[in-house]
Amino acid sequence: MLYVKLLFLIWLINFAPPFLAFFLEDRWNAPVDMGKLLRDKKPLFGPHKTIRGIIAGIGAGGGIACLFGFPFWVGLTAGLLSMTGDLTSSFIKRRFSFTSGHDVPGLDQLFEGFLPLLFLKKYFLFSWTPFFLFW
Repeated sequence: MLYVKLLFLIWLINFAPPFLAFFLEDRWNAPVDMGKLLRDKKPLFGPHKTIRGIIAGIGAGGGIACLFGFPFWVGLTAGLLSMTGDLTSSFIKRRFSFTSGHDVPGLDQLFEGFLPLLFLKKYFLFSWTPFFLFW
């Protein structure tokens, strides 16, 4: 049951930003990079990575963790790591000239799933087998 809860925790963390965007539409959707371009003339993350989305993912992590009986800080940490991974993927995609919102299977899931799972593996002391099955 622990593994199912952890999978749902990570899935719901990553579902929170687009879910909130659906209801709030353009309200409070300031891009994390504020639209600035780097020296390569490409955005740091792109317009789909918003402050609202980052807060939603981190907050969802804390709230969902409590619902599942995990410590609040564990959920916040998983949310923060997942959002950090999501920003990392976006940064890489911008460097390779993928447009914002473009799906790149594998890369999109790599960091936003891997980083929180590494933390959760250490916290819950599970082996590498379920880690790689989840990831």
